[in-house]
Amino acid sequence: MVGGSCNSPGGGPGSSFLLMEPALLRGVARTFALSLQVLPKAVRPEVALAYVWARLSDTLADDVGLPAAEAVGLIREIEAWHGSDGEVGGPLAARIARVGGNVARPAERELLARTGEWMERTRGLDEGARRRMRDVLRVIFSGQCFDLEFFRLSGGRVLANPDALLDYAWRVAGCVGEYWTAVLAARAPGAFGMGAGKLALLGREYGIGLQLVNILRDAPEDWRAGRCYLPGRGEGDWPEDMEELHRRMGDWVDRCRRGLASGVEYARAVRGWRVRVASGLPVALALPTLDRVAKASLEEWMGGVRIAKRDVRRAGFRVLAGRWKWAEEMCRGF
Repeated sequence: MVGGSCNSPGGGPGSSFLLMEPALLRGVARTFALSLQVLPKAVRPEVALAYVWARLSDTLADDVGLPAAEAVGLIREIEAWHGSDGEVGGPLAARIARVGGNVARPAERELLARTGEWMERTRGLDEGARRRMRDVLRVIFSGQCFDLEFFRLSGGRVLANPDALLDYAWRVAGCVGEYWTAVLAARAPGAFGMGAGKLALLGREYGIGLQLVNILRDAPEDWRAGRCYLPGRGEGDWPEDMEELHRRMGDWVDRCRRGLASGVEYARAVRGWRVRVASGLPVALALPTLDRVAKASLEEWMGGVRIAKRDVRRAGFRVLAGRWKWAEEMCRGF
């Protein structure tokens, strides 16, 4: 473990995670690391560790070259560990560290190599934090395993219908908005500017909107890899060319925008500058990304759409200053 005493909620080695691991977090999740850095200290440890586990399992699913069945098996073992009183470290941590040697990016390789440490930190959290983490990870893992099983094990190529896409987006991202709200309810209840139930629903839609941005932005790359998250007119309706894929992307822009509008409402509803900034940064970055995706020509979209560093800085300033009129206008239409 990285040195230093730990004073996490509930005690134990889960604390001060952000203070000890900024370089690692930036390496695996630059945008998320920005949000975590400003969260109140009482909220950081379990949110950071929940993210670490979700990112670790996502790396197993996508980046280590494992056969799909083996990746599913490892993710299921991680899920079982969270639901048990199993040992810290041990054979599971060793196997994950071993397969992590195949990861190209150093930060992700380190993430997997230190699985035993994440286990120890997780065990150091209080029972409420572990329960919340267990519940959200169960949903996230189900989405990751569905992806592996559908596209790689079953030979699926395109999601069957809009409900399948929305269910997938909820599993891998919408549930995170619900989890974020549950953590705030436990650790920073004074941050709520509306009822927890309504805020959780906004968080769910917010997360779905964020995932849809990723899907719309990355659709050309996914199509070239032989998978498509954007359903057609019937089950198994594969887009035969990039023009058809581009049309499907356009069909989902409004739904994506509605999800991001929930994110704006969420950020405006919470209290305290730290919670507000942490909650608002993702939507402040996602809106200009969606704007560029929606306005891009077919050729620009195929080449990959990214926002510039100046847009990241502008988004951070707007959220910090509490300026949301621009976001509300973008949510109404581009």
